[in-house]
Amino acid sequence: MNEQRLKQHRQPYMKEIRFVRSLMYIATATFFAAAASDFASQASASALGNLGLVLILARLYFLSAFIVAKAKNGDPKWQDAEVDFVAERYPWAHQLGRVGWWLLMAAVVLQIFLGYA
Repeated sequence: MNEQRLKQHRQPYMKEIRFVRSLMYIATATFFAAAASDFASQASASALGNLGLVLILARLYFLSAFIVAKAKNGDPKWQDAEVDFVAERYPWAHQLGRVGWWLLMAAVVLQIFLGYA
């Protein structure tokens, strides 16, 4: 699907897309602040988990149009086009989310099984 067609699909839902992007931006900033606070208070495992959440939410920020497409329209072609758009424009976004999940899992292991704060 070309970029013009993608814009046509997005147009009726721009308010929702902007809302989801704003929500992801605020959540990312919040978790980044929490990670900084945790690092400052020597709670490394917790900071690692919050940093993982920052990366996961950053990926979701780029996928905000896909999230809206999935929730509102249900048109599989539009959904696939949104995922392809992100993969073409931001090829590192998928890896960003993966690293975030690994950091989050490492933080859980450190906190639950090894007793780090």
